[in-house]
Amino acid sequence: MRAGRLLDGFLTTQLLYVAAKLGVADVLAGGPLTGAEVAEAVGADPDPLTRVLRGLALEDVLEERGGGRFALTEVGACLRSEVAGSLRGPLIVRGELYYQAAAGMLAAVRHGGTAFEQVYGAGSSTTWPATQSSRPSSRRR
Repeated sequence: MRAGRLLDGFLTTQLLYVAAKLGVADVLAGGPLTGAEVAEAVGADPDPLTRVLRGLALEDVLEERGGGRFALTEVGACLRSEVAGSLRGPLIVRGELYYQAAAGMLAAVRHGGTAFEQVYGAGSSTTWPATQSSRPSSRRR
């Protein structure tokens, strides 16, 4: 089933991105909460967020406990901000910038250049940080 897991890699990236962007791990650092409680704390719709939390539980990022409560795992703790070894910032950049750029990979392989350039324009891979005011931020919400 490894091939099936590989096929869903894009979804895992987005689940992690959503959790990182909304600060889910920081909310769950205080202890297990229901999807609705997490949604209220991060300003999200409870039903879709609960589905995201369940997806993260399948990946062992969270643990789904009785009563529909979710708790951080050791892996999920890496999504917290302000902790040593936090992956929150890198996940946000991957979800906002690199995830979209990856869609240009086929065009780059066929026509040259990089996937980043295919999506964001020629030269953008070297000038993005200096010239783009709309670049993704690793800051919370």
